[in-house]
Amino acid sequence: MGRAGEALAGRFLQRQGYRVLCRRLVTEEAELDLVCRKGKRLVCVEVKTGRIGPCFRPGMRISRRGIERLWNAARALETRYRLPARVDLVEVDRREPPAFVHHRGVREPL
Repeated sequence: MGRAGEALAGRFLQRQGYRVLCRRLVTEEAELDLVCRKGKRLVCVEVKTGRIGPCFRPGMRISRRGIERLWNAARALETRYRLPARVDLVEVDRREPPAFVHHRGVREPL
């Protein structure tokens, strides 16, 4: 489900005006599912895929430590490319048709 969810999320973000720069970027801090650009901002995207229900969301599978690691990777990219960066979470509900929930600037677990 991981790669398929990432591909769906990438297309979703492109429709929202994001440019996907790379997929599955491995840094010292974390593996970034997608690195996008919107305007003059880098967006490091974590993608979580599954069914969204009344008691569970795919995004609940990311921990506080996981979010910290993503932000550390985003800060490293900020320094390297001299662009502001943020961490987003895209939840992909794999039902037909797929549904998406885009959380911008994630700092805490869901």
